[in-house]
Amino acid sequence: MRQSALLGLLGLTTALVGCSKQAESPRLSVAYIAASWSGGRTDPVCSNRGPRGEYLGRTPGAEHCQWPTVTRGTEFGTVSATRDSINGWTSITWERVFKDAAGVTTMLDSLDRAFVAAGLLAHRCVGGGRRWQAPGLAVQSMPPVQRPAGGVLVSVIAVENAMAIPSLFCPDAPPQSPDPTRRSGAT
Repeated sequence: MRQSALLGLLGLTTALVGCSKQAESPRLSVAYIAASWSGGRTDPVCSNRGPRGEYLGRTPGAEHCQWPTVTRGTEFGTVSATRDSINGWTSITWERVFKDAAGVTTMLDSLDRAFVAAGLLAHRCVGGGRRWQAPGLAVQSMPPVQRPAGGVLVSVIAVENAMAIPSLFCPDAPPQSPDPTRRSGAT
C-alpha cells in the first residue's frame, strides 16, 4: 500500500510540473495537494497560532504549518497550510517567485493540464488569476505580482469548499456544486 501511495504522489507531482500525463489519478484533495506541493516532505513546522501570531479559533488541534522553503537561484517557493484534528488539512497556500512572467505562465499552464486531467473545471478569472474546481475541491491562483525586490510572485490556494475563497478573487467563477461524498450539517 505504501508503494502505491508513493507512486500516486509521484504521478501528481510529475503532472503538476508538466513532465508527463497521468493515466489514472486518485481523487484530489487538499491533503493530496499538500503532499505534492511540498515535494512529498513530511516535516512542516506547525504552530497553534497563525503566521503573524493570530488566534486560529476554537477548533480542536487547529494549526498553521509551513514546509521548508525550496530555492533555485533567485526563484523560490513556500508552502503553508492549516489543519485541525477534526477536518485534517483544510487549506494550503503555495507561493512561488519566478524571475519573469514566462515562468509563471509555464507553471499555471502545467497546473491547468494536471487539474483538468483530474476532472476539475478550469476557469480564467476577470482581472487575472485562474480557478479550478470540482465538488469538494477548489484551487485559485491569484494574479501574478511584480515584486519590488525583483521577480514575479504567484500565490495558489487550495481548499475543500469554494465558498472559502472570497468572490473578490474571482468574481465571475461558476458556483460550486455540493460534494455528494461529504455529509451535510444535518443529522
